[in-house]
Amino acid sequence: MEAESCMLEAFVHSCTESQVREFLQNLTGRNKSRIRTHGHVALLHAIESNEDAGVLRALIEEPEIQINLRTEGNTLLHTAVLSRNKDAVIALLKRNDLDPNLKNRRQDTPLHLAAKPCVSTCQDLVDILEMLVNDPRVHLGALNGDKQTAFHIACKHFKGLTSRVMVNIAASVELIVSAGETRLRSLSQFLKLQDGSGRTGLHYASESGLHEVVGRVLNKLGSKSKDAFELALTQDNKGRVAVHFAAERGHFAILQQLIDIGDCKDEKGFTTLHHAIRSGRQDIVQLCFRKAKYSAPGYNSLDKTMSMYLELLRITTHHTIANFLLEDLYSHVDEKRYPSLLHWAVENKDSSNYGALLIAHILKWRPRIANEFLDPATESTALHRAAILENLNAVKALCSENGWYLNANQRDKKNNTALNYAFEMNNKDICRELMQRQDVKEHLSRLHKYRETYVIAANAILVVAVLVATLTYVRCPTVKEAAEARAAGKNNKFRQGDVLVVTRIAFILAMASTILGAFAALPFSFGFFFTQTVDDNYVGKSVKRTRILIVIASYCLILSLAAVVFSFICSQYISPYLDYGDCELACEIVFFLFIAVSALFMSINIARCCKSRRRRAQLPTGWPPLEGV
Repeated sequence: MEAESCMLEAFVHSCTESQVREFLQNLTGRNKSRIRTHGHVALLHAIESNEDAGVLRALIEEPEIQINLRTEGNTLLHTAVLSRNKDAVIALLKRNDLDPNLKNRRQDTPLHLAAKPCVSTCQDLVDILEMLVNDPRVHLGALNGDKQTAFHIACKHFKGLTSRVMVNIAASVELIVSAGETRLRSLSQFLKLQDGSGRTGLHYASESGLHEVVGRVLNKLGSKSKDAFELALTQDNKGRVAVHFAAERGHFAILQQLIDIGDCKDEKGFTTLHHAIRSGRQDIVQLCFRKAKYSAPGYNSLDKTMSMYLELLRITTHHTIANFLLEDLYSHVDEKRYPSLLHWAVENKDSSNYGALLIAHILKWRPRIANEFLDPATESTALHRAAILENLNAVKALCSENGWYLNANQRDKKNNTALNYAFEMNNKDICRELMQRQDVKEHLSRLHKYRETYVIAANAILVVAVLVATLTYVRCPTVKEAAEARAAGKNNKFRQGDVLVVTRIAFILAMASTILGAFAALPFSFGFFFTQTVDDNYVGKSVKRTRILIVIASYCLILSLAAVVFSFICSQYISPYLDYGDCELACEIVFFLFIAVSALFMSINIARCCKSRRRRAQLPTGWPPLEGV
């Protein structure tokens, strides 16, 4: 007997209606009880595998079969819905002992499963849904494990659905809403039910782009009624309303339906306009921008509020949207003011990548201002300011050259490049970033050549200074001649044409120049030794030192030449009228006066350099206000 019952479970997928009915009529005794406890398994197999509707009816009409028992968590009605078996659903709903609100392991009722959109045979699912919502035993407001009703499920949409499926989804929602309007006391309360994330069905419909669903729901409530207003402004757990989802996903038709109802801010302070900007759709942004600017309260002065524009620019990664915002921002501003926003972005040293993103937006909008002076007084560009403020993100954004050209070797009023400031600030990251650029590499190569040229020139000048100083010393009076001149007294005059230079001064000058010249003549060269052993981490500093070397060499040469010239003047014009002591005094006065003037000049330049460094160290690192806007 037990074998006969098992045979029904095994072969029900291939039986006919007459065979099943005959089998059930012949069951007696223990087999009847076996059918009562295991008959639902045979019915389950028939629902899944047997297309003969008569077999299903024969089994379902058998009162001994328990149709509310679960198999692997699902009841027979769950299985019938999942199998899209309309005949099984019809037959099961005719059983008075059926409980259509039982839940499976995921807490879904058969109504939830029927409301879920699918890709194929969707019309069958709509027909099944219609049968379920019209059954008075079915609870329309039943919640699943996510606290969602069938209305929530029906409004969800998956990518890749065809237009036909979308129509069927809209039809499913219409069935649920119509049944709710007929069977429930308050349709608006049903539609405003929120799931675990705080969303209503309208949230999901707006997110999914189901504009027909949104339209039908609003029409059922009255598009301008209080219920429609409350439903549209129902906030989820993050403070978002339905219009926020429509704007962010770029659903223009839904946005047109919801934007006039109202707006509010989510927990981040974002409005519909903010979410529209994140969509990257310019038509969406323009629609929301007009409403925010002219209609919604609190935004009447949006076009005059710089902070709002900067906030909007911050949340977009789409350059077309950024261009639209920047064009509107500067629509009434002189073009000379354009660099002020770039200046602000470069000064932004926030830990986030906001400043870099804003720089990219601005330069894609106006590429030419990448190399314009942000500060006409110092003639510094954006790259200069970024290097001085040690803003690595800004330097990277400027050097990316994503649609603009950057001259990284441009010099400011002090003849410094951005790389000069980076080395002065000892910022290795910015130095590394700049030195990866090809134009900077070429610039450094030229500096190396300049350094070699300057060193050779300095050595040559030193050699000439040695020769001149040596010649001057050779032509000076000897010690004996000088003593005789002093002993002769003031009345002893030198003959016109004699060279007159104080021996001691000429000797010191000649020795100093000779020592420097000796360094210049050595194989390693004094110039290279001087420039390569002192802080040679950047060739720009080395070039500056070679220039200083040339100045020193030239100074020695000038001293040597001055001694020769002064000797000639004394011999030709002064010696016939002055004695030796007066000439010696005049030489010393001129010599020390020259040294004093040189020391004063050097002190002034050192003071100016120190003052400039202190100013750069005291530069503000915050976000300065935008001027002229």
